[in-house]
Amino acid sequence: EEKCGYIDVRTSFCTANRIYLSQVYCYEKFRSLGIASNMSSLLDYILKDYLGYVIYGDFNPAQMSTDTIDGKMTKEELIRRAKEFYKKARYEVLTCSEYMANKSRYPYLDKEVDFGTYHEYMTRVFKKIEAQNEYDYTLVNGILVHKNAVKSLKL
Repeated sequence: EEKCGYIDVRTSFCTANRIYLSQVYCYEKFRSLGIASNMSSLLDYILKDYLGYVIYGDFNPAQMSTDTIDGKMTKEELIRRAKEFYKKARYEVLTCSEYMANKSRYPYLDKEVDFGTYHEYMTRVFKKIEAQNEYDYTLVNGILVHKNAVKSLKL
C-alpha cells in the first residue's frame, strides 16, 4: 500500500460559509495521472450539501514542492501547471487587485472576509459550491465509488 497524495480541507471557524483548502498534493511518482483531479472531484461530492459555501485557499504551489529545488521544472512551469489544475477544477485564481477590478464577477466574495489585510497581496483560489448535474462519485451498496470503476466493474 503506497500513498499517492492527499487533500487537506478545514472548516473556517471565524468565517461563516467558508471552507479552507489547505493543500492538494500528489507525490511526484503519481503526478499527471489524474489523481489530484480525482481528489478535487471527490471533494466536490463530499461538499455537495454545502451549496453556497465558498472553498478558499492560498495559491502557493512551490510551498510543498521540491520540483524547483531538484531542477525538475522551473518555478514558472510549476505555477502554470497549478493554475491549469485549479481552472480545470473550476476554481478562480485571483489576487485582491484582480478581485477589486472585477467585483461584480465574484458576488460571492468579500474583500475583508476573503482577502483581509494579511492576504491582500497574496494570490488565492476560490470556488463557490454549486449543484452539479452529475458527480464523478456515487454510492454503490453503501460504498463511495468513482463512476469509471462502476462502468468498468459493471456494478
